[in-house]
Amino acid sequence: MEEVQSMDSTYCEDVEMSSFETDCEISDQSSEELDNASTDSEIDIDSFSSDMDKPLYDGCPINKSEHLTAVLAFITRHSCNQRMTTDLLHLIRLHCPTENSCEKTWDGLSSKSQKLLDLRTDHTLHDVCSECGILFPEDCSIVSCPTAHCTGLRYKGTLEDQMFRRRHSFIATTSLEDEIRLVLENIGPGVWDIILDYKREQSSSSTINDICHGMCYKETQNSLTGSAVTLLFNTDGVLLYKSSSTNVWPIFAVINELPPSIR
Repeated sequence: MEEVQSMDSTYCEDVEMSSFETDCEISDQSSEELDNASTDSEIDIDSFSSDMDKPLYDGCPINKSEHLTAVLAFITRHSCNQRMTTDLLHLIRLHCPTENSCEKTWDGLSSKSQKLLDLRTDHTLHDVCSECGILFPEDCSIVSCPTAHCTGLRYKGTLEDQMFRRRHSFIATTSLEDEIRLVLENIGPGVWDIILDYKREQSSSSTINDICHGMCYKETQNSLTGSAVTLLFNTDGVLLYKSSSTNVWPIFAVINELPPSIR
């Protein structure tokens, strides 16, 4: 999947040039300055994490992190473009007290969303060759595709631009075990009893209305020892924004042993 871009092609060129200039300036810094910048970044992340836990305004039942998450879920579900999102942010502020921490701008939402993603998820990025589709080696200094006769490059731009490491196509991975644990913990105490009750209910039912009644599912369950849950995976490509050619292919997993109403 390509790196997230929400601008049209003309504006995107301006952004890349700005990034080019910034990277040139950074490359001229001394190693000591870069070390200091890294330390400042760690402090900034700690400060950001603490700030995200604060309520949106005095007496508000949700915090800043939940506010950002809800807004992101809305604009993703309804494929909102930049103008629609800006209007949504303005509408939300109108319904809040004057003193609030609601996000005000598209740029602010984008910046904080990325920080929130880095903060809340332990993910790894794997660069993919956009020409032949193979994974690049973990060594980031290898910028040319190792496939014979393939001319693909790891990052955006020409061979000379590879030093700036602007990601092009990549796969983001995270711990499936951690994600399953998070889902089950969010359901709350008694989740295992819910799973066992649903499995017993479905095993005694003669009506075919769920994956638990399928032959493949039953064969899988019979091959398992002890208590276990199974997952159903699905994926599909989608344009990230209506005005963008950038697309993502999220992979979703569902715990089959949970009742459909809480999956």
